[in-house]
Amino acid sequence: MKSVSSIIISILFFTSVNAQNIHHTDVIALGMGNAYLSDGHDFNAFLYNPALLARLDKRLHVEFGNVEVSISSNFFSKKDFLEDNQEDFVNFQVNALSSEPELNTRSLNLQKEVQEDILDEPTELSFSPSLLIKWWHLGLALYTDWSYGFVMDFEGVIDPQNQRFEAPSARTRGEQDIAVIIGYGTSVKYVKGLSVGGSFKFFRRRLAQRRLAPVDFDNVINISRSALGESNYFTRFGLDFGVTYDIKKNLSVGLVLNDIIDSNNFADVEPMSLNVGMSYQVSNDLTFNVDIIDLLDKTDNDFVEKNIRFEETDRIRMGAQYSKVRFANLTLPLRIGLGGGFITAGFGVVSQSFYKFKVRLDYALANSSKIDELEHVAQLKLNFKL
Repeated sequence: MKSVSSIIISILFFTSVNAQNIHHTDVIALGMGNAYLSDGHDFNAFLYNPALLARLDKRLHVEFGNVEVSISSNFFSKKDFLEDNQEDFVNFQVNALSSEPELNTRSLNLQKEVQEDILDEPTELSFSPSLLIKWWHLGLALYTDWSYGFVMDFEGVIDPQNQRFEAPSARTRGEQDIAVIIGYGTSVKYVKGLSVGGSFKFFRRRLAQRRLAPVDFDNVINISRSALGESNYFTRFGLDFGVTYDIKKNLSVGLVLNDIIDSNNFADVEPMSLNVGMSYQVSNDLTFNVDIIDLLDKTDNDFVEKNIRFEETDRIRMGAQYSKVRFANLTLPLRIGLGGGFITAGFGVVSQSFYKFKVRLDYALANSSKIDELEHVAQLKLNFKL
């Protein structure tokens, strides 16, 4: 058995292959730095590593009412800035050309505020309902994710010498993913502690951007939704393979090979990627996780479009969860982590089982994978076991 452990650890830490993998994030994982490759024991875990399906019992599990909402930390402040200054944006050119110094100053100050406080800082609001079903060694996930936002990407021009006067402008951004993911995971009969799994992923995506005129600055989300509704879908599919190995009862490692086959129709995703992870359970109430991603530097490929620059420190994700806090009949797990170069944190509120139902609410403060800003993420789950 020691030889098996040595082989597995060698594969995990000395093999090199990752790219961005599209899947429905779990708020539990986000609060732990998104380090979840070898630890997850609930439904969404198989979206990180399909081999984790082997850990759940063979009863029918259904997780419905699974709704995730996320808001970037700068969303309301940037939206309020546009709305509060809308009149000055609309009259920017008129004020800049005015013979009244006070009106000239208003345009100059507005341009300065845009440059210093809001320029090239995107915002995002997203909503994602999902349905997950697990029975025996099989898992099924159905979800859709709507994301809306905007960015002020032009600070305007005030150039009296060349008679150029242009108002600052913004553009909306909308995105929707629809996904069907089918997974299978099982333990390996002749190697104690070893589990393997695979999942097939089918995605439909549409994207839309629209230039905003200042008169529309008070209606950015509706315009973003309208533009997205007029756009077309394109399709992508992929195949993942995962492994977990329990070195000890409280120590496990995991490996995930994402997108072994891939239609590669999304500009921000590359085929074939490898992530590895380790989970150490100090006690029944305290767990530490560490994941390492992008071992072949695929995120440095110049042909892949990204909104976020990938740094070397982003390869490591780590986190911890402490679950001993109780209040009445509720469990209140606390989480902290490091992911994407940012400290993350979160907590949960978990009810006891009631007639085969369990309700949980989880929250995380983590860095957005899309806009490089901190975001608040909440997720409500209703779990049914038969």
